[in-house]
Amino acid sequence: MSDPIELHVEYKDFHAYRDHMSKTVRVTGTAVVRGAGVAVTLMPHEGPSGINPKMLALDLHFTLTAEDPSEQPVKWSGDWDDERYDEVEFRVSGAKVEAPPPLKFETLE
Repeated sequence: MSDPIELHVEYKDFHAYRDHMSKTVRVTGTAVVRGAGVAVTLMPHEGPSGINPKMLALDLHFTLTAEDPSEQPVKWSGDWDDERYDEVEFRVSGAKVEAPPPLKFETLE
């Protein structure tokens, strides 16, 4: 396993939605990466989710690329059949950066 990348990252416009019509949950946002070419992906956290069963854990994974530093839109969606989650928390892998703060889910009717 390689060492985590040291980066400067700012997070913009992160939102979490529960959509009653399509029965999905969505998380979207933008990671503004400075100092290196990096791809950013958002995926379900593998492993224990933590002590709060009402909190969805997602990983922000950073991978070096040959691209220039840039704004990276990130999004994730999943099936939802109840109101199991109230919040989403982010965990970082592949980089030495802070995660965005947890978000409350907004409900779309």
